[in-house]
Amino acid sequence: IGEILSRGLETLKNNLGFFAFLWLITIIIGVVVWMILTGLLVAFGVTTGLSGLLVTGGELSIANLNLLLGSTAGLAIITFLLLLFSLSWAFGAYALAVNDAINNQITSAWDCYKKAWGKIWTFTGLSIVTGMILLVGYLLLVIPGIIFSVFLFYAFYLVAAEDCGTFSAISKSFTLASKKWLETLVVLLIVLAASFIVSFLPFVGIFFVLVTNIFLILCAGVIYKSIQ
Repeated sequence: IGEILSRGLETLKNNLGFFAFLWLITIIIGVVVWMILTGLLVAFGVTTGLSGLLVTGGELSIANLNLLLGSTAGLAIITFLLLLFSLSWAFGAYALAVNDAINNQITSAWDCYKKAWGKIWTFTGLSIVTGMILLVGYLLLVIPGIIFSVFLFYAFYLVAAEDCGTFSAISKSFTLASKKWLETLVVLLIVLAASFIVSFLPFVGIFFVLVTNIFLILCAGVIYKSIQ
């Protein structure tokens, strides 16, 4: 376990500039998404008349109520899709970047994002399926959620390393995790615990979350290579 963590840290340190550009692109994409959502919120306010809903006889008219409900639903759907695609794109780029770093085949951070965009449907499908599995697991109390987290630990990396599809990556992740169950569990708990503690620090916490995402995939790559 110590060797897994040290090799992950060494790879991160040796390619820090590469990963820094990757995080910068992530932040830029995040800002763009935030600007789009802000614009939609402004449009939402104008469309529904939130600045002063038209009230007739002290009651909200049926027409305005339908407009409000329809606009709210539309905004919620657009927000969900934007966040889903942007996060899937980012995690896909991270997985491809980690695979390049581990195999000493680094090109550029933007190339990783471009390659991830070519697999956007695979990464998005993976985000949806794994997200649903983890949600059910954690709703069934914490332990099932942790177990599912271990079994799904390698899924995103496998898309990058073996060009797997969504369900193939999940299936192979279960197989890999069963071979290295204890190591995967301990590494996951250590990194998440450290991330949870540091996340409370101002400014540093946000940056450490980005580092944690990369580092977890790095550890997955290190374990994967040791099995191979």
